[in-house]
Amino acid sequence: MPQDAPFAVKKIILPVDMDHKEQSARALDAAAQLAKACDAKLYVMTSAHPLGDDIAEYPEHHKPEFEKYIKAAAERHDVAVESMFRHHESAEKMILEAAEETGADLIVMGTHDPKLTDHLFGSHASHIALHAPCSVMVVR
Repeated sequence: MPQDAPFAVKKIILPVDMDHKEQSARALDAAAQLAKACDAKLYVMTSAHPLGDDIAEYPEHHKPEFEKYIKAAAERHDVAVESMFRHHESAEKMILEAAEETGADLIVMGTHDPKLTDHLFGSHASHIALHAPCSVMVVR
């Protein structure tokens, strides 16, 4: 993409919920294709609750599975991927902070079919789209 294009993409963030990583497959495909086409850096991020999922577990317990997922995705799509493993209590806050920190041009997010509560309170994707410092692509 030419540098003077109205929408140059150089940094893409893809948040992935490792408990529902299958739902992120289409978003990962889209983000990887965009990263290759735009020669952009792709950050794939996930998070763990700062206190772990239970009392006998610590957040880094999930990191090896995430690193394995990232490596497989990079190989499958033939694209460089930088992993971002974070601790959070709010997924939305974590994603918005990462976008600011990296200077992201685009956030690519997978989403599910809306439920009644999403119509009333909004989804993670809708919150990110409303508050992100960059463009947001939502993939169903």
